Amino acid sequence: MEKNNQPYSRPHAVKLAFVRDFKSFCIVSGKFIGAMKLTASWQEIPEVPGTLQTSCVPDTSGLYTFTAKFRVSLASESNHKKMMKYLKQDVVIRYTSAAGRERLGGTKENPLSFTFSEVERFDGYECTVTGIQKIPESFI
Repeated sequence: MEKNNQPYSRPHAVKLAFVRDFKSFCIVSGKFIGAMKLTASWQEIPEVPGTLQTSCVPDTSGLYTFTAKFRVSLASESNHKKMMKYLKQDVVIRYTSAAGRERLGGTKENPLSFTFSEVERFDGYECTVTGIQKIPESFI
């Protein structure tokens, strides 16, 4: 049995990747197995600490609705460029759960969509990654 030595914390460490950047993508027994093209990599998203919230809820048809929400500060121009790069693109999300385990939302067959909007009384964006998938979140 694998033991988690990490203390309980908030979900964090958001990374996004375009679905098109994977040369192989498979989920086996709840674990992601795959590889990205040589020219591609996971992109770290500078979420404001403590703002990441995720959910993966089954519906009555056997599908799962995955949602991740987090905030990104406009502290730099590069943050804005990153947000624009992923806007309305087919993506998968990777993050570290509250228990310290890396999780994956979305699949190549059921990608997620990234959107963002400005937030009142916050100098930045509220970001949402959402979509429907056939399986719950996977481990990495």
